[in-house]
Amino acid sequence: MILLTFYRLVLQYTGDSYNDLELIRQAGVGIVVSNAIDELKTMANEVTLSNRENGLGKYLQQFFLKK
Repeated sequence: MILLTFYRLVLQYTGDSYNDLELIRQAGVGIVVSNAIDELKTMANEVTLSNRENGLGKYLQQFFLKK
């Protein structure tokens, strides 16, 4: 789980299971790995590679390098 905060505002949240549903709903940008549950994938703004493929790391690398 990665939680980036700025002045108590959740900007970006990453998750993969049922306990992450509410935070994905409230996040400015919800990112899930491809092996996440289907409910999260339908709610997410972005679906990245699986956790075994280092999906979150690769997503963050692309996100920060293209800025």
